[in-house]
Amino acid sequence: MLDDKKTKEIIENNIFTVSSFLDLLNLTIKQIKVKVQGEVVQLTKNTAKGHVYFSIKDKKDNAVMNCAIWKFNYQKSSIDLEEGMEIVVNGNSNIYKPNGRFTFIANTVELLGEGALKKAYDELKLKLEKEGLMDEDKKKIIPKFPKKIGVITSRSGAVINDLLNNLGNYGYQVKLIHSSVEGAEAIHDLLPAIKTMKCKDIDVLCILRGGGSLESFASFNNENFIREVANFPVPVISGLGHDKDIPLTALVSDYYSSTPTGVASYLNDSWNKAKINIDSYEKLVKSKFENYINILNSKILESEFKIKSYIKEITNFYDNFLYKLSTYLKNIKTKIGELEYKTENFRKNIESNNPEKHLKLGYSIIRDKDGKIVSKKENIKIKEDFSVTLSDGNIIGERIK
Repeated sequence: MLDDKKTKEIIENNIFTVSSFLDLLNLTIKQIKVKVQGEVVQLTKNTAKGHVYFSIKDKKDNAVMNCAIWKFNYQKSSIDLEEGMEIVVNGNSNIYKPNGRFTFIANTVELLGEGALKKAYDELKLKLEKEGLMDEDKKKIIPKFPKKIGVITSRSGAVINDLLNNLGNYGYQVKLIHSSVEGAEAIHDLLPAIKTMKCKDIDVLCILRGGGSLESFASFNNENFIREVANFPVPVISGLGHDKDIPLTALVSDYYSSTPTGVASYLNDSWNKAKINIDSYEKLVKSKFENYINILNSKILESEFKIKSYIKEITNFYDNFLYKLSTYLKNIKTKIGELEYKTENFRKNIESNNPEKHLKLGYSIIRDKDGKIVSKKENIKIKEDFSVTLSDGNIIGERIK
């Protein structure tokens, strides 16, 4: 579409200047993005700047079109152009005003024909194999229980729906970056997408597209993209179509499935097994716990029986103890009674036999000089002192014969 200024200029001027006419042409043809096929001729590579200039020729009528591809896009195309190649260029046209030269500015270049594509495929595959990029020991280990899943594919179409519909309910966090996945032009989306995904917090990266021809998989056989996949910081899982020649991206991936459903099944596998194991462990734990409860209950019943037996034994012992204690106390009481009786009689005897009581009846007690009671007169020698105890005192005397 022409902007307002250019439209006004065109309307006001019935006769164009060369410059304004070329501007009009460029504004018009720049909006026409097309694919053009032909044979490469007149190839020139600017080694200083990296741009490539060439022409493509139509073999049928020798028509020739000047082309150019800038360094950035040429490097992304991952094709080393040579004269005689049959190619398809994708882009738009431009007329260079200083010399009026018409040039087709190619954004992508791809080989034309299954034979050429297969040859390029085989050559790149051999190169990557020699570098060891497809070796099993170079594959990164897929996390056993991935949760954060990065996905690069088209947001429209069946592929993303197949993945999402078949992922199990295991709390997955899916981070999608949309990209075109068709043909060589898709490289302009795929390379920025995978570089952006490098900065994401993910456990695995899934690269997906449906089936198709070798031509439609051109971007997944692009060396630049393949190396990005091989050097990606986390494991890469590819789910790329059903073509007989497995895309080289898939061969350098850490795991490959031919369908998005297969990728989903692979991601679910460890979770499904874990769920089965958890169910099995749950039954085992429940069984062991029930068995333990039964054993514990049996031990409790056994302990209860023993406790009751001990209590009965203690009760019997206590009752027997009380009986014996009562009997013992009764015996003690009887003995005390007997002792009290004997003591009372003993007192009475003492009282009745108290010498002092007999002294009042006229008896006396004679003691020698040492205070010993004398029962016979020979116990006191002649002229030896002695004392006589009466009821009202003592009398001192001497034996004279």
